[in-house]
Amino acid sequence: MAQVDPRCNEIVAGLPGVNRAVRDEARARGKRARATLNVHRFLGNETNHRILVRKANRYDWFVILEGPAPIPVEYGHIAEDGTRVEGLRILRGAFDM
Repeated sequence: MAQVDPRCNEIVAGLPGVNRAVRDEARARGKRARATLNVHRFLGNETNHRILVRKANRYDWFVILEGPAPIPVEYGHIAEDGTRVEGLRILRGAFDM
């Protein structure tokens, strides 16, 4: 019976081509997220938020919405007058979720 090396995931994730593919995908998703944020700015909305793409560890990359209030920007919030403000879904859109 065939057996799979218990370190299979670590071995494959450490391959140079796999690491480059993960990095390239994170960068591409970061560009999509930046484009969405820039459209929001272009439409006249001020924001101090930005998109970062950072290596998390040896294998993983993060696409980050950084700023003073990233969760309300992504998911929405209730305005001071009580009306619901829809979130921009920047990261969700960048990852086709």
